[in-house]
Amino acid sequence: MAASLLIAFISCNKEQDWYNAGTTTPDAAISETELVLDGKSESAEINLATNMWWKARVEYPAGTTDKWCILEPDHGFGKVQIKVTSTRNYLEKDRSAVIVVEGDDENTHFRKEFTVTQKASNPYVEITGMEGTELQVPIVRSVNTVAVKSNNEWTATSDKDWCKVTGSGAKGDGSLEVECQINTTGAVRTAQVNIVSKTNSAVTGRITVIQSEKFDAAVLQVEKTPTVFKATWTSVVGAAKYEIHVLKSDGTESVIDAGLETSCDLAADPLFATPEYAGHVVLSIVTVSEDPSVFSTSNTVEANSHFTSGKGTAADPFVIGDKESLANIGIANKVLPGACYKLSYVPEMGGFMPLCSAADPFAGNFDGDGKTISGWKPTVMADEDPAYGFFRAVAEGASVKNLKFSGCILSLTKGEGSVSSSNNGMGFVAGINAGEISDITLNECSVSTEAGTSPITIGAVAGQNSGKVLRCSSAGGRLSAAEDRNKSDEFNCGGIVGYNTATGEINGCTNANEIIAMNIVGGIAGYNDGKIVSCGNRGKITANYYFGGVAGYVKTTGKGTFKISKCYNTGTLVMDEPAGFGRGAAYVGGIVSRVHSTGTAVEQCFNSGELIIGTTVSSSAMRIGGIVGHMNNTGTVTDCYFCGNATIAGNANYGGIVGEFADKACTIQNCYSVGKLTKTETAGGILNDGFGKCAKSAKIKSCYALSNGGSTFIGGTTTNVSSECAYKTDAELKTQSTFSGWDFSTVWKIGGSYAYPQLVEVPHM
Repeated sequence: MAASLLIAFISCNKEQDWYNAGTTTPDAAISETELVLDGKSESAEINLATNMWWKARVEYPAGTTDKWCILEPDHGFGKVQIKVTSTRNYLEKDRSAVIVVEGDDENTHFRKEFTVTQKASNPYVEITGMEGTELQVPIVRSVNTVAVKSNNEWTATSDKDWCKVTGSGAKGDGSLEVECQINTTGAVRTAQVNIVSKTNSAVTGRITVIQSEKFDAAVLQVEKTPTVFKATWTSVVGAAKYEIHVLKSDGTESVIDAGLETSCDLAADPLFATPEYAGHVVLSIVTVSEDPSVFSTSNTVEANSHFTSGKGTAADPFVIGDKESLANIGIANKVLPGACYKLSYVPEMGGFMPLCSAADPFAGNFDGDGKTISGWKPTVMADEDPAYGFFRAVAEGASVKNLKFSGCILSLTKGEGSVSSSNNGMGFVAGINAGEISDITLNECSVSTEAGTSPITIGAVAGQNSGKVLRCSSAGGRLSAAEDRNKSDEFNCGGIVGYNTATGEINGCTNANEIIAMNIVGGIAGYNDGKIVSCGNRGKITANYYFGGVAGYVKTTGKGTFKISKCYNTGTLVMDEPAGFGRGAAYVGGIVSRVHSTGTAVEQCFNSGELIIGTTVSSSAMRIGGIVGHMNNTGTVTDCYFCGNATIAGNANYGGIVGEFADKACTIQNCYSVGKLTKTETAGGILNDGFGKCAKSAKIKSCYALSNGGSTFIGGTTTNVSSECAYKTDAELKTQSTFSGWDFSTVWKIGGSYAYPQLVEVPHM
């Protein structure tokens, strides 16, 4: 194989083809025996033609440390152009090396040498510490070191006062410093730095210094989790300090001085411990230089200091996504009245503390988004917590909606203090409500009390209501007094609201909880001074004194404004007086126990529930009515009916419509009773199918009753009773013509499975 190898060198200066394919022995020749390069960095080419595999390398004289000659490629086959590259020769003499080409095969014994010589450099000044000759410097004051090589001594100068040059050099390696002052001109500026050989002024180097007019801006990032609220940002050359600017939605801005730190634990900063900075904020980093007029502002990051996200508006509410966000409502409420909140997770109620307070009620808009609070079982000392609920209090103009409760128990007890009879309220949604509570569902939620915890106001939804409670329902639970209840265990207790004040409205609500309580008790509201519309009770009520299927007691200060309208009761009402209780006469009504006002109207209501009335130790007769137990003032009862059953064991004045009247000019009109009365052997008093004990000032018009166990249609004075008011037969009460003058267009209808007249807007249950 060796006999057939042939290699030829052709210098880059004279191309000559030494390759002959017919040659059978290795042969190589070159017209010039060496390649000569000048002292600068330079490249040259060698043309190589061969029919063997070859490899090449550079051999340097002994002691050489600078490998200044590079071959590319350094191996191959056939016709190849080898590039020979040299670095600058900083020596003051020539230098050389040998290129060796060998056969790249253990059976090919071939070697050829080629000498490369590089001349010494001409006089030079070379900048080696940077790429190119432009030096970019920042807007702020800076000191920049530039490396210089020369084969002579040199000096450097600048043509601008703001650019100061320090340093001179001898032969070989050296450096100079370029110090630039801060640029406050607002524009890019340049300076020329000249480096000149001391012995040959024609040998120079030049640097163009370009100073920016812009101060670099930090890049801000914010990390927000339930337990972390942290800002970090990139460092800026020339920063004298960093400021965190915090902008609120209302335009208020505060500044946190971070010094030269590039991170800040915002959660620990005093600013965010103040209520004013709870909620949505916009953060940015202002980097200040040594000259206050030169600064930069980072990107802005929207964040939420106390909530999962959101701006607190109706379109973008504060999102409550964790327990920390939920607890922070109370903080934000102090400075963000009217803010909107939306629950996005299912709260775990362990360790939960009610939101806001009676002194600082919730003033925003809370959307529960249909989430269910389950298994909440707080024990409350009523003398220490006079207002208790998910919200302790809800302010006028605020709202709470779309929230569910399941399997919750509110246990009430007392310590050594006293309980105010007029300033307390307990409910699952709110202790005291002056705003609007709507679309609340309670399932199997109960309230229990310890003996002696009284007097107190309890409602499944709210304790006290002076605002609106709309479309709420409660079922499957129990509101109860202590098992060993006594005379002091008194409640204003309602299946929805305990006390509905003169400005309060309850609309579209239903109760199916069982209630066992004392004093003033109602299926919807215990004490009612306000308006109850389109509500119904299906729960059993066991109580004493004042209690009714819809409201326990009605006493308003208005004149014709407040009313109970379009309501019903289908629940059983039981008058139960524990042994030794001895409170006094009871007042029980299928809709309301006692009307004690000058302006209350009970209209378009019915009661199909059962009244079970026990005995009492009182010497006074109980007042029991299928609709109203006692009319004690000038209110009205219109378009109502009773179709349930009454069982009476004690001394009572009972009427299927009204049990007893005080001598007041009240009006009862367009009502009827088909309820059945059962009198036990211990029963006594005035027990009638229509009206019990009447007074002469009472006005009764177009009212009828079925003879169904009572002594007569009406008892007592009948001065203002219209002549048409009387017993009617079952057939007559199922005939529309009997009810002359009644509105069978918008109020009443007749026919269907319930054969007697029924209300258009209150379907018979």
